[in-house]
Amino acid sequence: IIGPAIQQKNYPVDNDIYELFFKKNIFKKNGKKWLLHLGYLAQMQLQSINPQILVIHSPLDTFESPNLHSYRKNQTPLRNYNIVRRK
Repeated sequence: IIGPAIQQKNYPVDNDIYELFFKKNIFKKNGKKWLLHLGYLAQMQLQSINPQILVIHSPLDTFESPNLHSYRKNQTPLRNYNIVRRK
């Protein structure tokens, strides 16, 4: 499972970031900004190492949830920690 993380609708980036990954299908255009899907970027990086890895995306949004930390929302120094377990 990837996440919780900031969701695409809350992660606008400028053209410089878009140009780094523009061949990837991880952006949506929103006016002058691009919305980056960080979960899919992480998934692509994981699957470049192991193409057979199963990835599930958490629907929780760290930007919108009052129970999770988000630097983009309020510049908190606090972080969310995830545990990875291999079956």
